[in-house]
Amino acid sequence: AGGFVDYVQGARDEEEDDSEDEDSEDEETTTTPQAYQPPTTIPDSELTAGEVVLLVLQALRHNAVPTDNRGVEILFGFSSPTSQIKT
Repeated sequence: AGGFVDYVQGARDEEEDDSEDEDSEDEETTTTPQAYQPPTTIPDSELTAGEVVLLVLQALRHNAVPTDNRGVEILFGFSSPTSQIKT
């Protein structure tokens, strides 16, 4: 599927690895959805490309949290100054 999928898959793998518990392999676990928290550092040089993609998509999904169009502001924050996005 290409490089993009590899970036995104890598970010998801890291999230899944952190949440696994070796002692509860046979037990059924229920996960409750966590409330969306917008990022505080934009742009964040500590994130991988895949993590940025997931973060921006999640921000756009929750565009009105905590204020209207915050997801779009986050998208612009991670965009290159030379991109074709014009405000």
